[in-house]
Amino acid sequence: MVSKLVDRLRQENELEGAPVQNGRRLTLVGERPLPGGQRADVYLSLLNDDQAEFMLVCRRVHPTNPRPVVMLVPSSVPLSVENAQLLRSWDVFVSPLTTYLNGTRWELPWDRILKRAADRETKEGKAVPEVYCRVITREEPRPLSRAQYEELVRKSDGYGMFIDGMTREASCRDGKAEPRKSKLTAKEFGILSDFIQAAKPMHPWSTKTGDSCASSEAARRLFEEARRKADVKLGRYNYRAFRLHKNPHDARLNSYEFAPPEELTYCLILPA
Repeated sequence: MVSKLVDRLRQENELEGAPVQNGRRLTLVGERPLPGGQRADVYLSLLNDDQAEFMLVCRRVHPTNPRPVVMLVPSSVPLSVENAQLLRSWDVFVSPLTTYLNGTRWELPWDRILKRAADRETKEGKAVPEVYCRVITREEPRPLSRAQYEELVRKSDGYGMFIDGMTREASCRDGKAEPRKSKLTAKEFGILSDFIQAAKPMHPWSTKTGDSCASSEAARRLFEEARRKADVKLGRYNYRAFRLHKNPHDARLNSYEFAPPEELTYCLILPA
């Protein structure tokens, strides 16, 4: 079934090169010559039910020397505003087959999909900066270039909580005191970013990082150690930004939530 779809897409879109199976649910259908000597890679992805996994697939096929990528999917993939911006910055064009193919002609609307391809290298006469990382604060999440990231790091002491996923360094400050700086392990950074992005009560073992731990107790200990490094302790069980929700019947079922007070400025940097 998939091979017949690939053959038809190749024929009706004048794709060159041999198709390549890249894993069980991803196929390089071919490449399409573009004006100006450019070329576009065309992929068919069947791994679209999880947004995070789909973004990883798109990141993996985004070449080192960027050129447009058309990612064909069976139907629309719901994307956050932040992820949609990232895909645009990578020149990855997500094209649902149910939207673009009418059943009689399977030709893709290249003028629309690759509208930016002709001037991909420039934007308003300036080079388009490559996305280096993503930043999450109280404002709208946004992508950053390398220069913007370095400028933000220079201002990190101005934040009450600053977690840098590029270096896995965390700092927090209480009042006007000097920031307390710590080094996070990869898993500690992972579980903190899971909680911050979820912004809802969760058990540590219910997070993506915690689920990979050997046990629920190991996930709880991982979270507590990471929280200790990145947050200000207010009492025996209470921390400033990561709120404890006690279970009255079983303390092992306590949940936690990233719920920083209004006066706390925070910043989480995620690798692109």
